[in-house]
Amino acid sequence: MTTSARSLPTVADYGVSPMKTDTPLAEAVLPERAPQQLHKLLEHWNALSQTRPPREPDFPFDDLVKAHPGLILLKPEWDKKGNLDLRYIRVGPEHNRRNQTEIEGELCSQMLYPHQFDRFVEVYGEVMESGRPHYWEIANTVFGTPPQEYVRLLLPLYDDEGRFAAFLGDCVWQDPDDPTEMPPDIANRLT
Repeated sequence: MTTSARSLPTVADYGVSPMKTDTPLAEAVLPERAPQQLHKLLEHWNALSQTRPPREPDFPFDDLVKAHPGLILLKPEWDKKGNLDLRYIRVGPEHNRRNQTEIEGELCSQMLYPHQFDRFVEVYGEVMESGRPHYWEIANTVFGTPPQEYVRLLLPLYDDEGRFAAFLGDCVWQDPDDPTEMPPDIANRLT
């Protein structure tokens, strides 16, 4: 299966559907040191995924963003050559503060350095194809801002027919002045 233009994967593309099967899919897990808010989102996703594909309405952005200011909702788009890009549909306030610019509505290819964008497409494409959440601890930057270290949980979301529809991400940064919620190994690199 490939993530080519207009051929979004469905749960049927995974062989045995990870969303509904006689043998439930092993739950996705995070490292114990991951921020508690990410554990809570993943627990909700895991519970839903045992009976049906998690959908965007299961994670109401406006209800979640206060407790998750690093929340993002991205949808896949393809350029004229069929290459995957990602559009920021909804963006929590922490992204705009960190990036020092409004990124809602923008394409990742227009906001990231090429090597970062290539890595994003690789990871997001794998999430789209596998139907599995992804967690990473990363340093990243958008044009014109200093590198920032953060952790991110990325959840695949589906439409009512079980087709891939969007990515819900939750990012947690580490401020040197506010070392809460960051795994110690990353927090220590910033002090």
